[in-house]
Amino acid sequence: MSHTSAASRSCVGRLRPPPGALVGLALAAGFLWAPVWVTGGRLGTNPFDDGPIRTLARSELTAWFGSGRDTLGADLARAVTDWRLFHTVKAVLALMLLAVALACVRRLGQAVSRRLAGATALAALIALAANVQGAIAPLASLASFGPIRTGGGNDPNAALATELTGSAAWPLLLEDFTRFHVTMAIIAVIATLGLGVLSARALVRRRTTAAVTLGLVAVAWAVIAAANGSTALSPASALLAALDSR
Repeated sequence: MSHTSAASRSCVGRLRPPPGALVGLALAAGFLWAPVWVTGGRLGTNPFDDGPIRTLARSELTAWFGSGRDTLGADLARAVTDWRLFHTVKAVLALMLLAVALACVRRLGQAVSRRLAGATALAALIALAANVQGAIAPLASLASFGPIRTGGGNDPNAALATELTGSAAWPLLLEDFTRFHVTMAIIAVIATLGLGVLSARALVRRRTTAAVTLGLVAVAWAVIAAANGSTALSPASALLAALDSR
């Protein structure tokens, strides 16, 4: 009987998820729902539905560009503040999830578990980068929901470009849009260097698969850095495209 009980306890122990996995699941749930609670549902109550914030962004940005003001109106300023808070909360939770996932990569013994933790770490890194970007430049992040439809005439695109670039709101949004892409370029450069170092270390330790995987991910981040750096150097056309998209 005692042998059977010991075997049963051993089996249960093997099936029980490691504490890091439970913490990770809790952080993932918080990542989805905490920003909704913190902003009081003003940006929507369902983390899987961006319809409310998309509608809010389009209407408020359109009103702002049509107002002739170079400062944000009260409603748009509130939306920007909420959106910054939304992304800040997500960034903090993504950072915590990244730390937990990296700790699991170091401590877990099974290869499958390490790969799962590594994939989680990569997802958390992507989420961290995107939300830091949104927290630093929330106005430009809202603009990515586009479109703004103020143009008319025979060539709506040309009219739109003329009206937007001639608006008093344009310089402020363009500045934030540039900051938006500079932020991601810097984050991507840091990620590229960090992953490159990890890839080199894995290669030295003759962990070929890990070295190749990390190297490929580093290349992907390098491409992201180059794309965002290029956009930051010439942001006007990209911003117009964002405001006229979707």
